[in-house]
Amino acid sequence: MFVGITALSKFPHALNYPSTITATNAPGNYRGAVQLLQGLKTGIALVFLLLVFRTYQTATGQAGGLGGWFLPVALVLLALPGLWYTVLAKAKS
Repeated sequence: MFVGITALSKFPHALNYPSTITATNAPGNYRGAVQLLQGLKTGIALVFLLLVFRTYQTATGQAGGLGGWFLPVALVLLALPGLWYTVLAKAKS
């Protein structure tokens, strides 16, 4: 996923946008889309880091699973960049 998102961020013109892309608004929209993809990559990396950490804790007997907090934290980490981009895109248009 990380490699795919990195490759996709090199071609922001291939993404879908909430507004029509013109010559004047293209740089801002493309910059926002690349920032969105960077945020998603960071969120995915953090979720996998938490998974590895909790797996280690479970394997060493320090924990008994992911815990009740993992799913809400993972959902927030993955949804926050998209929500942030949507708010900024609506504010620009």
